[in-house]
Formats: sequence, structure tokens, C-alpha cells
Amino acid sequence: MKLPPTLTKKGLVLFLIFFCLFLTLLIINLLHNYSSDIFNKGLDYFIISKLIVLGVGTLWLESLAFATIITGAIIYRKLFNDNQDLKRLFRKDIIVVTLFSVCICFFAVFIQPSIKLRFMVLLYDIEMTAPGEKFERKVDISIFKESAISKNIFGIVAINDSLNNEIDNIKEQLKTNLKTNASPETLDSLFMNDKLSSLKITRLELKNHKAKRNGNNYTIQDIETPLILAKQAVNLINKKLTINKLMIWKMFFIPLSIILFFIMSVLIGIIGYKTNPITLIILLMFLIAPIWYYLSIYIDFLIKNESISISLGKLGLLSLLVLFNIVLYCIQIRKKLFLYRNN
Repeated sequence: MKLPPTLTKKGLVLFLIFFCLFLTLLIINLLHNYSSDIFNKGLDYFIISKLIVLGVGTLWLESLAFATIITGAIIYRKLFNDNQDLKRLFRKDIIVVTLFSVCICFFAVFIQPSIKLRFMVLLYDIEMTAPGEKFERKVDISIFKESAISKNIFGIVAINDSLNNEIDNIKEQLKTNLKTNASPETLDSLFMNDKLSSLKITRLELKNHKAKRNGNNYTIQDIETPLILAKQAVNLINKKLTINKLMIWKMFFIPLSIILFFIMSVLIGIIGYKTNPITLIILLMFLIAPIWYYLSIYIDFLIKNESISISLGKLGLLSLLVLFNIVLYCIQIRKKLFLYRNN
């Protein structure tokens, strides 16, 4: 039984070459962003090497999708030219890629958080080291172990449950504070919405509700001040919840994108089977890969700033890949029909 093309010696070599190339670019970008901390403080080469190794463990997943699309396009370009049974080969390959993605998902969910923890602690120690000062551990790693970045998916879910309980406690405390200064009608108006961060009360509403109790008129500030403080606290917690949920989405996002990128690579390879391989590599490496990379960063930025929801951002990216694959498939079908008519 022949091995699928992605598991042949040539396919593995191509994959490793492009994987190492993309990973090197990411590491160079990392070193560039922290160059003043890493290279201008007289750090020992062992510390710098350790940082690079931990950086590789943190960033290598992002290189997989790009290496997959280039390797698949080059291999299937040649297979199509050789008139191989692409349907049979693709069936084998998609099974291999899916199993590979499951392994990647396991790594992202259970192993990578520990590597990220050590990477962040080392980077923090380097940033806190003054130029010319001897490097030493300045922060206890156990402090960072309580943060979501060091947790697997179950740990992040437990942290989010705790944060949701904090929100409930803030709401209850706010209700208690407002009971002395607001009418029952005002309280009912405020807490009709479960999300405290989206609540607001206008001066007109206060006048209409006539915040009065026991014959005393209460000022607007008596109601607005505790409400503003509670909303600020809840907003801060909601931002933490958003970042934690984004971590969970990322654990599954890269494995899913690898599968879609592989399907895309097959279609690009078939469509561009007459294209020079160097031209194909340049197109994929300097056009499609950078667009996807910076688009992902921009979507994460919008999510963290609560401009869009996590599901809309991440599912939108995956839907964009699916749509692009559908377009490529239609182009491939039309090209196949054109070649059939000409023959």
C-alpha cells in the first residue's frame, strides 16, 4: 500500500522546509519586538537560547497552516500534471491531515499552556532586568500559575465560572446599596437586563421614577455613583472573560484552519498545475499567508476591544476560508470541463 503524498519523503521534506521558514520569520519578529530587552542588557547566551526555544514552543502552531498550504499546493500541482488519481489520494490525505489536526488540538489544549507560562515568566524576568545587571529570577512562577494563560481548557472554564460568580456578587451588592436610595420602580428598571455592563440610567428616568423614600429626595449621584462603580468593575471582569474565551477558541481554531488550508492547497495546486512552482510559492508565501496572518491579528484586536463577538470573529474567519475554498472548487470544475472539451 502506497503512502499518501503528504507522507512521502519529498512531501515531508517540503513541509519541514516551509515550516521552519515560517517559524523562523515568527521568531525574528519576536526578537525584533523585544530587541532592546534581549540584546541590550548583556544577557547570557543560554538565557537568550532558552527564550528562543520557549518561543518556538509557543509560536510553532501558527506556522503549521502556512506550511500545509504551500506543501499541499506544490505536491498536488505535480500529481495533477502526472494524471494521478487525485480523488483517491485526496481521500487518504484528508484523513491523515485530520488525525494530525486532532493531535495538534490535544497539544494546544493540554500542553502548550504550560510552555506559554514559562515563556511569559522568562520574558517578564528579562524585561525587569536592568542593563548590566546580573539576570536572576524575579517573579515566582506559582503566581502566574493562577492566570488563565497557564491553564488548560478545564482550568480556563473554572476561572470563567469564578469570574461570573464575581459579577453576580457585584450585582447583589449593588442592589443592596441602591435599596436605600432608589424607589422599587427604579430598581426594577435597572435590573431588567441581566448584563450589568450594558445597563444605563438617564436623568429623565430618575425624574420619572421620583427617587424618594421616607419623605426624603435623593440626589442623582446617590444612584449614579454606585451604578458607575459597579459597571466599571463588571466591565473589567468581562474583558477578562473575553480574553479567556478567546484562548479557548484559539485552542480549536488552528487545528480546524489546518484542515481548511489543506483543502485550499489541493485546489490551488490543481488550478495552478501549469504555474511555475517558484511563482506559486511566492504567491502563497507573500500574499495569502501575510493576508491571513494580519487579518487574524486584526480580528483578535477587535475581539479584545469588544468591537465584535468572539464567535463572529473566529467563525467569520473560518467561514471566509470555506467560502474561498468553494470559489476555488468552482474554478477547478470549470477548468476541468474546459480541459475535457479541448481533449
